[in-house]
Amino acid sequence: MKAGMSLRRAVFGALALFVCTMLALTGYTLWTLRQHAMNVGMEIAAAKSRSFEDYLTQSLQVTALAAAYVVPQDSVALKLPEIQRVMLTTLRQTPHLRSISLLDDKGRILVSSNPMNVGVFVSQADFLPLTNGASDLLRIGRPLAGRDFSDGLTATPSAPVTANAQYFIPLSKQLIVNEKPFFFVDRTQPRFLCESHSAVI
Repeated sequence: MKAGMSLRRAVFGALALFVCTMLALTGYTLWTLRQHAMNVGMEIAAAKSRSFEDYLTQSLQVTALAAAYVVPQDSVALKLPEIQRVMLTTLRQTPHLRSISLLDDKGRILVSSNPMNVGVFVSQADFLPLTNGASDLLRIGRPLAGRDFSDGLTATPSAPVTANAQYFIPLSKQLIVNEKPFFFVDRTQPRFLCESHSAVI
């Protein structure tokens, strides 16, 4: 009888050990799969971040080049019809730009590839980095809901841009023409490597 009880204990002990081993193996396998999924996710996120960074850098470089091309800084005077013609030519050659505009030193649009933008005031008070006085830095403004400056609305924490709404981010660069400041502003729509962008000068 003692031999039978010892046998049952041995069987139960072996069964308990087997169950514990299987639970440990299952837990370890699930933990390994979770870690692998997290590592793969981080690698994908890093790759997308690098791609977006490259894309944004190229967009900024194109903006700076477009500013120099559309409004040469050695111009003696601004010829608005000629500038608009060059703007339209630039847009045809750079399809990622949606519109280009030239602002005076007060922030009012003087000429634009989109005639509806003319006369619209573009505030650059909150563009980053903040500057004191003249600066040739390319600066980034708050997102604006809409398709262009003519119907753009500033996004705020209380009224953010919805996920499916059209929006753009303005980029500003100061130009000096005949010792007078003007502003080039590129507005870009940061859908990950897709959709159209726009610029304003």
